[in-house]
Amino acid sequence: MLTAEEAQAKAKAFLETYYPEHYGHLALYDSSTDSVAEGSPFYSFTFARQENGYFFPSHYYTVGIDSTDGSVSSLSFTYEENVTFDAPDGIIDAEAALDAWLGTYDVTLGYLYVPEPLVAGDTAQDKLLQLGFQSFYHLKLGYALKREGSYLGIDAKTGAPVERQSSQAEGLSYTDLEGHWAQATVETLAAYGVGYNADTFGPEQALTQWDLVSLLYSLDYCAVDPASEDQDLRNEVYAAAYRAGTLTREERNDSALLTRAGVIKMLLDRAGYGKVAGLEGIFTCAFADQETIPEGELGYAALAQGLGLVEGTYAGQRTATHAEAAVLLYRLMES
Repeated sequence: MLTAEEAQAKAKAFLETYYPEHYGHLALYDSSTDSVAEGSPFYSFTFARQENGYFFPSHYYTVGIDSTDGSVSSLSFTYEENVTFDAPDGIIDAEAALDAWLGTYDVTLGYLYVPEPLVAGDTAQDKLLQLGFQSFYHLKLGYALKREGSYLGIDAKTGAPVERQSSQAEGLSYTDLEGHWAQATVETLAAYGVGYNADTFGPEQALTQWDLVSLLYSLDYCAVDPASEDQDLRNEVYAAAYRAGTLTREERNDSALLTRAGVIKMLLDRAGYGKVAGLEGIFTCAFADQETIPEGELGYAALAQGLGLVEGTYAGQRTATHAEAAVLLYRLMES
């Protein structure tokens, strides 16, 4: 079996051979080497573009190397030629940038939910430990950073905060919802900027992973057009999904169609219910088609019923639509 160092050398040699015009602008940015010890058959290395000594991770090559024979098992990349990079002349230092970044926040005092480890020996805590919980939350007075608006960073030359600009007006509107059963729900979300930055919503359109990830992106950032082919934008949206726990980097598949069960799993994982849903032997549900629900999905199905996301029939294996995703999201936000 190859060592991580040997596999990395294989990945670099592959890029140098087949992408020589880009290789000189790449440097190792991220790697997944521990996964081999955990049973994965391959190493993964991400080489990101580096200009003037600074990384631009939106341009990258990710190479998978088979841990047994050293062959290239996977390759994905995004790299554009005609990009101009600002020269690093006259920039402020990191301390000044940090001060400017902190200046975008207000410091507020209030009650915070603080986790406290569970301790065996107490009857109530023992039951929670048996369910797989590791801590419980209590309220504690604490200072927090809050701010209005969303910022990308600090201009390294002027020291001014760079605010994220939204291309759409406040609130969204669509031309293809009249008379649709989900019209009221979709329009309620749209009034708060949750949805798609497009003229149509496509309520009966089959839902892809990218469609759902971009819908969820509008919750925390801004609405995007799911028809966009801008790879930098897509990478940014997916990066937000990884941070939120919606899915992992390895699960990314932009064009994959999502089932209703898949949508529910991603929504509940994002909401922090994934660990609970994975507990075995404690869930039941009363859907009309409960016998068709796989054992591994039962926790998610039971939570979906308990939270009021789905009623009557679960229909987990049916391909979801844009309208169904919006309704499930709305019901989860209400629960």
